[in-house]
Amino acid sequence: MRTTIWLWLSMVVLGVAATVAAQDSPRFDVVSIKPNRSGDPLIRLDTEPGGRFITVNAPLRSLLRLAYGVEDFEIVGAPDWARSEGFDIIAVGRQELPLLEGPGRGSAPLRTLLQALLRDRFSLTAHVEAREAAGLALVAQQPNRPGPRLTQSQIDCAALIARARSDAGAATCGFRMSPGSIVLEGVPMTTLASGLGGLLGRRVVDRTALTGNFDLQLHWDPPMPSPDGGLTPTPAVSLFTALGDQAGLRLIETQVQGTVLVVDAVSRPTPN
Repeated sequence: MRTTIWLWLSMVVLGVAATVAAQDSPRFDVVSIKPNRSGDPLIRLDTEPGGRFITVNAPLRSLLRLAYGVEDFEIVGAPDWARSEGFDIIAVGRQELPLLEGPGRGSAPLRTLLQALLRDRFSLTAHVEAREAAGLALVAQQPNRPGPRLTQSQIDCAALIARARSDAGAATCGFRMSPGSIVLEGVPMTTLASGLGGLLGRRVVDRTALTGNFDLQLHWDPPMPSPDGGLTPTPAVSLFTALGDQAGLRLIETQVQGTVLVVDAVSRPTPN
């Protein structure tokens, strides 16, 4: 009986410790969340001076990507409204937050704050699982022979972003993507692989063996909607053709080990 009592007490103490740890994790001091019903397709997520994090029309899946550093296809179990409903958020904390480097690319302090916000306001419970799945590997067509538009960069993007933050300016580097275009400025091949994964909806790993930071202007003809609701015929220059001709890279099928974020439970936040 005594052993049973001590075991029960130990479990209670551990449970209290876990609760206290969750309560003591860093949080935004002020959070305002409102549903966005504008119908505008544009989405904004950004940090501002004064420890501010703001979103305009951001769906829950975008918040999950930023909070946990995952791609959209690595989120499992989220409800349908997590993609279709957007939220305007103003959150203010005590520490300055670095500029975002792209979708799903927030700093560690921001990820911690966002995870707490999602737990507190969206009642999120989630866990991470390791899973192997069919994916793609980004490889060089010829060893150490980048294509004509892929060049070694002289830009230190991390240093430039830090300087832009301290000078309240804009950093002209990083990863930018628009229909039919990818622009790299001073970033490694892992960033390109991650961006391609988000574009293609599959996990992409960097196996180019190209080290350092690179600049690239990649252009192709994206499929466009046709009058009958489908897509136009195969474009003259596809993404895969552009990767080969312009960057000297290609994508090959492979099994990829990675992680997924499994959403166990979540609910719409109460507006305020």
